[in-house]
Amino acid sequence: MQDYSLPAFSPHTGSTFQVVAYGQPALELTLAEVEDLSVEDDLRDPNIRSQPFSLIFHGPMSPLAQQGVYDLTHAALGSLSLFLVPLGPGRKTPQFMQYQAIFN
Repeated sequence: MQDYSLPAFSPHTGSTFQVVAYGQPALELTLAEVEDLSVEDDLRDPNIRSQPFSLIFHGPMSPLAQQGVYDLTHAALGSLSLFLVPLGPGRKTPQFMQYQAIFN
């Protein structure tokens, strides 16, 4: 996948990604949220071309994937590498471990 953009990920909210954790069984994460992190136009740096955004994934409470770069595969998006950070269980979804990837 070449297009790491908010519009590329947004239609896939609710879909499943397979995470390859080296030496571990594959982990399934669901893309729960795609959030636009753009600032207001009057605060935006005109030299920055990309639109910052965040991806929130939900996964099982165990096994826990540590912070790091992981290879993910998706049926429509193909293969991609993302730096994932475990955030802990969600307030609204305490049964899931949350992971975040930020693009800026």
